[in-house]
Amino acid sequence: MIKLKLYNKKGFIPTPENSLGDGGINRKTIKHMPQCQKKKSVVWGFTLIELMVAMAIFMVVSIISVSIFLTAIQNQRRDFQVQNLQDNARYIIETMTKEIRMNREISSPLVTSKTDVLTIINQDDTNRIRYKFINNSLTRYEKDRGSLPNLPAIGDGELGGSSLNSSRVNITGKFYVVKEQDQERVTITMTLSPNPSVAGGPQITVQNTITVR
Repeated sequence: MIKLKLYNKKGFIPTPENSLGDGGINRKTIKHMPQCQKKKSVVWGFTLIELMVAMAIFMVVSIISVSIFLTAIQNQRRDFQVQNLQDNARYIIETMTKEIRMNREISSPLVTSKTDVLTIINQDDTNRIRYKFINNSLTRYEKDRGSLPNLPAIGDGELGGSSLNSSRVNITGKFYVVKEQDQERVTITMTLSPNPSVAGGPQITVQNTITVR
């Protein structure tokens, strides 16, 4: 009886026993048995250095992503604030332009100089309208001239007026009245900013000149 041992790339492979026949070995009768070897289980993992490097990369990517997200939110909020300021300025200019052009006379306490109060008299000479920049707001007062010939001085604490700007907008400004012969012009200068005020927040300045017809 002869035992054959064959080797391959995977290692040693034993062959089954073979009987001798006719005083020799019949190689054609050699049949290889399949290799039955238990594979050793391999446990994969990360080293401490690899784990620290992965955590560092994750933190850097997270910080960059959060920064981009916050910047986008701030820009969007700023755009909304600017749009709100522009809408308020447009509404105030349109309202005052209509009333000033359709009125008969501008009665400002300080003519040809800057002031925060503007008084106008309508075409029928029955009503007086006064605009005043007060407490970060542009307030409109209206009085019946028949019942109150002289519009009283408006102090900071006087009630009854209506604000032309939104409560979310602070506004300061001046009126500049010019009277030349029979023509009167009013230049309105306004600075608008969000309310409450935010450091570095948007701010716009608007100027418009209106002529009485």
